Amino acid sequence: GVEKLIHICRAAHENKWLVGKNDFENGFNSLSRQKMLDTHCSLFPESTDIFNFFYGVDSPVFLLDDDLQLTVLLSQEGSRQGCAAGTDGFCLGIHPLMTSLQSRHKDFEFRAITDDIVPLVPPPASDSFDDWQALYVKYAQCLADIKELAFEIAGLNLNQEKGALLLPRGAPLPTPEVRALFPPQFEFRQDGMRIAGSPIGTDAFMQEFVQAKVVEATAKLAAIKIVGKKSPHAAHRLLSSCGT
Repeated sequence: GVEKLIHICRAAHENKWLVGKNDFENGFNSLSRQKMLDTHCSLFPESTDIFNFFYGVDSPVFLLDDDLQLTVLLSQEGSRQGCAAGTDGFCLGIHPLMTSLQSRHKDFEFRAITDDIVPLVPPPASDSFDDWQALYVKYAQCLADIKELAFEIAGLNLNQEKGALLLPRGAPLPTPEVRALFPPQFEFRQDGMRIAGSPIGTDAFMQEFVQAKVVEATAKLAAIKIVGKKSPHAAHRLLSSCGT
């Protein structure tokens, strides 16, 4: 899933499409559980009984303080991170959001990997400055629709601090008037950005990303070698779990 999404985004960018990035605030924990249950039942009715077994009742969370006093909290919203059924519930929970967005913006292509929503936008046919600005206005409306529909359909809030749009080579930046249609934190990127942890963008951006990863990996290997002098077993464990 992730690898396919990255290849699609890179191919889109190379063909001068715009690549968007959107994320939700604390997505897994804030998804409306009742909306998730309703959508899951509608899309996958055969699994309703077993899915309700996991999420049909509030889940207790037990906390012990320093004095061993017990506090019980109830998990009443969202799908649990680390739960195999949680990812299934979240993805089916936002499926109506994706279909609604595609219906409203037929010229765009929408992709998602769990809580990352990636709109892919074809460039204007004329490549004129005015048509680029008109396309940015359409994307601003798309962002507004994502925000509205995400809350209405799934109880999710768009994280406006993580929104970005990667522009193809040669595309003009938005005018100040068009830029004002977007949230203040929204980024228009001309070099590249990360989607699902992987780099998308220019050759220079990709090379810089790889070089940074090489430096990080070299530091990890040096630290593992030091650990290996004292505990070869621990060093092997580190190498297999986080050295790759």
